[in-house]
Amino acid sequence: AVAAKSTGELWRSPAPADRAELHWRVSFPLSLFMLGLLAIPLSRTAPRDGRYARLGTALFIYLIYLGWLSIGRLWVERGFVSDAVGLWWVHGFVALIAVWMFAREGGWFMRGRVLQPVPA
Repeated sequence: AVAAKSTGELWRSPAPADRAELHWRVSFPLSLFMLGLLAIPLSRTAPRDGRYARLGTALFIYLIYLGWLSIGRLWVERGFVSDAVGLWWVHGFVALIAVWMFAREGGWFMRGRVLQPVPA
């Protein structure tokens, strides 16, 4: 079984199933980092929002992320995606989402706009 092989054996093996398992093993620590990064902007809520206002969004992102990782593993195993690309495209896309969320929360998209005063 591929799951029983050591990481060193997987690293040396050219078999697509072994390479997919290696990418899968590397993906877990990286996905924990990415999900922790996403948790920062998702934890900020407006004063009138409930405590769990963004929990649904967080669960949706997690399920999509896990689904993409599973699909990516299958693609590497079947040879649709090269070993060099592996599952990195999934992590890259989630990193872009995290950067976008940080930018939106930080007001980066509002830099050039002039806010009009509200009449009293």
